[in-house]
Amino acid sequence: MAAPSAAAAAGAAAAALLQRQLLQSTGGSEQGWSEHQTGDGRKFFHNEETGVSQWEKPDSLMTDSERIVNSTAWKQYRIWDGRIFYHNKETKVSCWSMPPELRKLRGESTGLDDRPLPETRAEQRQAFQEFLKERGVDATWDWRRVQDLARDAPETEGVSEQVQKQVFAELLSIALKRGETEARAKARNAALALERLVEERFADPDALGTTYEEAASILGDEEAWTLIKSDVRRDEVFQTVMERLEEKHQKARADKRAERVVRLQRLMATDPELRRPRMRWKDAAAVLARRDELQEEEPPIEALRVWASMRELRLAATKDVDLKNKAQADFYRDERKRRDAFVLSIKELAAAERFTMGTSWAQLEEMLQASGDQRMAGLREGEGATAMELFDEFVEELKLKGPEAYAGVEPAPPPPEPIMASLAKYDANPRFALRSTEELLLAAPKVELHVHLDGSFDAGVLFRELPEKVRTPWDGKMLEVRKAVRDCNGDLAKFTSLVSVGDDIIGLFPILDCFYTYLPIVRGRFALLEELAFEFCRERKKHSIIYTEVRYSPFEFLPQGEDGEIADDSKAADAVKAGLVQNLEALGNVQKAPTRRARQAEFGIVVRQILCCIAAQPSWSTKTMALAEEFRNEGVVGVDIAAGEMHFEDGALHDAHRDALAMAEKAGFGVTVHAAEAGPGENVRRAMNIYGATRIGHGYRSVGSEAYEYAKSKGVHFELCPTSSISTQAIELEMSEGALQWKTHPISQFFADRTSCSINSDDPAVFRCSLTDELSICVNQMGLSLEDIRWMTLQAAEHAFHLDARVKDTVIQSVNKFYDGHLN
Repeated sequence: MAAPSAAAAAGAAAAALLQRQLLQSTGGSEQGWSEHQTGDGRKFFHNEETGVSQWEKPDSLMTDSERIVNSTAWKQYRIWDGRIFYHNKETKVSCWSMPPELRKLRGESTGLDDRPLPETRAEQRQAFQEFLKERGVDATWDWRRVQDLARDAPETEGVSEQVQKQVFAELLSIALKRGETEARAKARNAALALERLVEERFADPDALGTTYEEAASILGDEEAWTLIKSDVRRDEVFQTVMERLEEKHQKARADKRAERVVRLQRLMATDPELRRPRMRWKDAAAVLARRDELQEEEPPIEALRVWASMRELRLAATKDVDLKNKAQADFYRDERKRRDAFVLSIKELAAAERFTMGTSWAQLEEMLQASGDQRMAGLREGEGATAMELFDEFVEELKLKGPEAYAGVEPAPPPPEPIMASLAKYDANPRFALRSTEELLLAAPKVELHVHLDGSFDAGVLFRELPEKVRTPWDGKMLEVRKAVRDCNGDLAKFTSLVSVGDDIIGLFPILDCFYTYLPIVRGRFALLEELAFEFCRERKKHSIIYTEVRYSPFEFLPQGEDGEIADDSKAADAVKAGLVQNLEALGNVQKAPTRRARQAEFGIVVRQILCCIAAQPSWSTKTMALAEEFRNEGVVGVDIAAGEMHFEDGALHDAHRDALAMAEKAGFGVTVHAAEAGPGENVRRAMNIYGATRIGHGYRSVGSEAYEYAKSKGVHFELCPTSSISTQAIELEMSEGALQWKTHPISQFFADRTSCSINSDDPAVFRCSLTDELSICVNQMGLSLEDIRWMTLQAAEHAFHLDARVKDTVIQSVNKFYDGHLN
């Protein structure tokens, strides 16, 4: 606001003289201030002593009420007609009526009910919780101590004892979980520190032979060594680092080896001394030593190999004729050995009185195949006399000489019992089929990518843990099932009928009842879960499964509170890992040499884990991703969405799962999704484009659709499960003479189109089947060949999630070696 004009100030001075004369009798205005008016009636204030004029009323002239107003953010002003208004200089709010806070300062009624509102129960509960936090309640407190603390505290007013206990239990649970999390983080940090220490001290290739005891004597005083208290855990970290260093140096040696071989080859091909065709290795080594080519290894094996290969190339022309003659002689000698071995097999059968002069060629062939005798197959590989010619010759000899024809020969052992197939039925020559195809399928090395852990629980192990031993409460929905389990009266057969359905076609919901029956027995019992995971590996070994990816949702095995919350979501995954860890990184006798962890291998199979999101439980999905990240180095290689396809249509479910799987894809985990099992074929395309799936669980209903062709063009792999697809009525097959027409199943089309796929058992314990049974259906019912089974197995190995190249090569070699030996 502008200051008063000069004319107004002059008038004010004259008026001030008059005012001073008038006020002399009253003592004058306080501090020299006086009130004046301009020509248009506006009031202003002038200080006679300082000569200052202003529009605002000075404090010395204010009344008590005006001073009260000006002590706040509010200011009182008058407009030209004398009306008063109020302005808040902080909020910039103006009003005609006096604000309530000013009325209150003046001792007047504000006209408002400013009594405080009573706290709600939630606010009382929150206040009590904050009170306990301020007093430092942690995992060392008990309820009695909390009672003593809260007895006279005002924060407990209105909070019942039950609620107080709930609040204390929540804080105690949080404190325990925080302690466990900190302990795990501390253990991880200690392990990382020890890994760095071991890598620094033993990085030299000469130190690879250092034992744990030697490392303990060297590093025993180091802080990183003492951070880990468990000697077993220290040993495990040490062995892991040493294995990693060993692999690193092996790779470095392999890289250097290729360069050195090329250098040696060039040297030996161009050096006049080394090119002499009759030079001995002793002389060549001396020449190489003079040229500093033997310093990198002791003994110089690589140089010897290069020298030998180059020498053979030089001598090849001069030895060509000799080699041909020698090869021909070797061939005839081997052929004679094969003929003698086959005749000996017939003599052994004759000595065991299983071969007579009346035995036909077909009967002999069947006896040799039933006993697994390979001597006839060896004869078929060569030229010369055929097996049937030798058979006829021996029959003639037997007619002439009688028992003298096989005198001195040990009798053949009795034939093995035939292996009975569980699913296949045969019309022609059943004994021959059971002794060949079924036996071969059982022994064939297999790869399984789609098998649920909770669908593979051993009924015998569960039977030992019936509800009488279960101390944790069952879900309300399980009460009637609990009675049914108790009614088994110790009968394992009755219990098995409750937790499995076999190959009956009964639909999805009766199958779910099996899970509802036995999951409460396992939930929260982690030692039992570990045993079941261990038995899962044992069952895989029975069926020659050398690599498998087992999937499960950890939250299905965790106990839940009344509010649905889970205290520690990592315990289930820990238990499964403990049951499976004995088989990680171990391939049994198919490995060239045992690793440092080979002593842990029990069954010799490689097991990896896939963590499942549950379609109807979106709140678990993000937590599942966190667990996958936590257990990345413990065998978890992928994630899945299981237990329904409703999430493709439900927006809320769709968004939750999409965000979680986006995290998984970004973190580098493999993604597989159940799709087009009972839902539309378009779900396959959605699983690929929305969730980033590179493998599809089931997918039968996509066959013949654009989504199927799209997935095929992108190289997506389909995980097929014959028995479960029929039992759940996802696929309905026609019946003919009481038998299912398996050849009309969509699985046949996958093989016909050579769409990447694999055969799996899904829930083998529930359907009482095995991967061998599933392959038997494919061969004996669908008409697939053993070559098809080989192709499918190799496809499964190629599409395994993050399978180490060394392990993958071993698996592929095992499969090809087996089928090459039985198909050729």
